Amino acid sequence: MSAHVIKYGAILFLGIILLFAGYVAIIKPAQQQLASLEQQQIILKTQAQKQQVQINNIAQYERQIRKISAYSSWYKKQLVDITLPLLLDQLAKVAAVSHATLQAVQPVAKKQTAQFSRFSLQISVQGSYQQISAFIANLIDDFTFVALPNIKLTKTKIPNNLSLQILCITYGKL
Repeated sequence: MSAHVIKYGAILFLGIILLFAGYVAIIKPAQQQLASLEQQQIILKTQAQKQQVQINNIAQYERQIRKISAYSSWYKKQLVDITLPLLLDQLAKVAAVSHATLQAVQPVAKKQTAQFSRFSLQISVQGSYQQISAFIANLIDDFTFVALPNIKLTKTKIPNNLSLQILCITYGKL
């Protein structure tokens, strides 16, 4: 009887070892591969959801592009034919309305692209604080000048008088 127990014990032991070896050789790699595939599936689902959101928004993006194109053509129509005499005339009117003295206007640069021209003018104006502020306000209200990047305000030797140096940038049709 003890020989049979040893024999059955050895067979049971060998069976457990074979099961463990089979688990290590077959089942464990398959589980690891399954876990890797599940992670890859999660990543692909996330990417697919992002792409679906983009697909769902294509119509909205196309509407935005059409609006931008419409605005672009509208802005191009708003560009006026800019010439130096026209700019000087507008500056003189702005100075007259604000009662400031236009001292100097110097063209700084003219840059042309395929669609428009960019003009930069260095302007020097003198007057009281109220006149200078009215000049700047009128210059801003004038749609022709779209940027005033450099403004320098200094006192002059004349009491209650200021000097303004300002760079004005405008865009126009070719």
